[in-house]
Amino acid sequence: IFFYLAYVVLPLFKNPDVTLGEQFDLGVSDAPVQIGMDENNQIGFRYSDAGDLTVFSLTTPHEVLIQRQLALSPTSFFSPNPSSSVSAYGLGDGSVSFQRLRFLAHYKEGERSFTPDINPLDRIQLGAPSEAVSSVSFALNVDDRVVAGIVGDTLHIVAQQSGQESLRVAIPTEGDASVLVTPNGRKLFELVGEELNIYNLSAKKVSLRETVNIKTVTGQLPESMTLLAGGHSLLVRLEDGRIGQWFDVVKANARTLTMVREFSTPNGHLAVEAHRNVFANLAGSGELSLWHAPSETWLGFDFPMLASDVDAMSFS
Repeated sequence: IFFYLAYVVLPLFKNPDVTLGEQFDLGVSDAPVQIGMDENNQIGFRYSDAGDLTVFSLTTPHEVLIQRQLALSPTSFFSPNPSSSVSAYGLGDGSVSFQRLRFLAHYKEGERSFTPDINPLDRIQLGAPSEAVSSVSFALNVDDRVVAGIVGDTLHIVAQQSGQESLRVAIPTEGDASVLVTPNGRKLFELVGEELNIYNLSAKKVSLRETVNIKTVTGQLPESMTLLAGGHSLLVRLEDGRIGQWFDVVKANARTLTMVREFSTPNGHLAVEAHRNVFANLAGSGELSLWHAPSETWLGFDFPMLASDVDAMSFS
């Protein structure tokens, strides 16, 4: 027992290290909007900005298992995280199409293998057919769903309960706005210029809770936003590369979105772990930094071979 415990515990005292593993060419040219892996690290997948899905083997590099077009000329994409089975493409006709990617387990002679399975789901019309969905987000909880998107100069929000539409709201905004719905479907973040609007959502009502001016707080314009694991914290990337962590703080008996800490990161690609408050930043120089958000601790690794050559990344 002692030797087993030592075997398990000793690695905790070692610094983590990151090495480059497999490299292979899938022969696809369209830019990725998301990449990911199944939970057993046997199969990888890649959604493209042209609406294509490529599913490939990680145990037999170069082997493509599925290559399918899911949407024609999409204008936006959203998935809660790479481990989520459901994703959505925003389309040029004001609608949003949904699809589900699953990995089905098979047992043969005591060994387990997995087969990818992709199914198109339904489509929701958000706005006018003459305008494209420039940003889309959704939350899916059993039979309830909240979908939000920017169509033209309007923020559209649609809520469904047991497959039936229970709410449809249209709010004037700006065409370059972006939206993000929390996983529980109760809150919506809308980034418009230097301001962040926070909406409270329910199956019957949408209300603007507050507006925060990001530039006033940080001195920089915001560029993008991402939710940390669980959806309780929001990461906001600033134009100089820094990342701020924001969450609700009770002030004067009311919840107020507050920046609680800031991470000094260069501009680059951001990837968030699905189950822990950990994120990675890959700079254009090839510098990879791994951050533990609550403790603000980080480790850096240098990968010059990845400098200015990465379009997307994700955690296994």
